[in-house]
Amino acid sequence: MKRHRPGTDGGKRREGSATSSRSMMFQIEGVGTRGNVEWSAWIGTGRIRYLPGRLLVVRMTAGLRVVGPTLGVEKAMLTDVMYVTIYVTDQDRALKFYTEGLGLEKRIDYPGPDGRFLTVGVAGGPVEIILWAHAPGAGQPIGAGPGVAPGPVILESENLRKDFEEFRERGVTFEQGEPEEYPFGIRIEAVDPDGNRISLRERRHGFPSRR
Repeated sequence: MKRHRPGTDGGKRREGSATSSRSMMFQIEGVGTRGNVEWSAWIGTGRIRYLPGRLLVVRMTAGLRVVGPTLGVEKAMLTDVMYVTIYVTDQDRALKFYTEGLGLEKRIDYPGPDGRFLTVGVAGGPVEIILWAHAPGAGQPIGAGPGVAPGPVILESENLRKDFEEFRERGVTFEQGEPEEYPFGIRIEAVDPDGNRISLRERRHGFPSRR
């Protein structure tokens, strides 16, 4: 791996100083590794701060990024899922199904300029489901029959068989007669009043968690 830093001291940290910072042009050619970090071909400008034993890019103003987290590269990254959208023809009917039927909680109900912004979510969960008014069938998988594809939302349960019995008593419709085993645990598909498939899952014991 070659590095070229015109107008600098060659990238060496000044003696007696824990860190130093400057703006500069720099270029990294080729692909290689440094420690356990993989570098990709990269050229750009930015503000560099030298730390003992590693290089930290504080701000990039142009160019591509370095691959690998352990050098402390500041990257533009998405941090979380905010919303998922389910298209419905009657928002009040959908709200009743998702709160009274599936036990979700109402989060936002705002009459915005583009339409009513209505969301629900699992109690304590970070992701909200937007119940957006739309024409019938919007967002449905093309030609999807029962069991062909998961729904736009997959909800997790700690005891799916118990929840299934309770949901069924509340009038929730399911595609299968009861939850079924599959390689990753237990699953069943509920159907909302607009025909949206809502997948319910119970993770198999010992199966790795998402985080």
